[in-house]
Amino acid sequence: MKLKHKFKVGSSFTCCGIPFRIIVLVMLIPSMLAYYHTGFTSVNRNLPTKSGVVNWVHTTNTGSGWKTTFVLEDDSLHAYSQYYETLSRIFLLFPPTFKVDRRHIHFGDTITFYLSQKQDQEEDEDNAFNDDRIVYTEGLIINGETIASPVVVSFTRPCLDTLGAAVGILFYLTIALFIADYRRWHRQKKNGAKLTEFFSNRNRFIQ
Repeated sequence: MKLKHKFKVGSSFTCCGIPFRIIVLVMLIPSMLAYYHTGFTSVNRNLPTKSGVVNWVHTTNTGSGWKTTFVLEDDSLHAYSQYYETLSRIFLLFPPTFKVDRRHIHFGDTITFYLSQKQDQEEDEDNAFNDDRIVYTEGLIINGETIASPVVVSFTRPCLDTLGAAVGILFYLTIALFIADYRRWHRQKKNGAKLTEFFSNRNRFIQ
């Protein structure tokens, strides 16, 4: 079934008469709304906090983020763990995640974090600590500088980071298609104006 409506700016890429840029835009809008709505409404608030000086730390960089296990001074009974997914940062959908990707925990840092109510981080198979000693945490303040606020934590959860990457791809694909179609339309309009001027001058010459 072909759409009867004729778009002013055509496209080299269409489906049933609809330019791909419109199709991708229709997919993008609800996806972006879902991304931001989920991110801001799934923030964990009023979690208990803990502070201390880092006595030992092991950080592993993954393909899409980083995870770390650390021990605090005067608290040898527990090891604390954090995990962040920051792949979607490259699409600039939520810029505060850049700070999470650049700043890691180091020995001697004074840090503050939140104790998670549930384990939503991935298991670290190479962890040197027993599972019953590991306390999963989220949020991070290092030496007084906020690195990961509760809102940032929400946007760096694995499921939302994956959604953000998908939304980012749709976003930049939409921009690319709009630019390509409008450049094509502008070129056709310019060529049409040249042809009109050519035939107009030719008719005056013949007369």
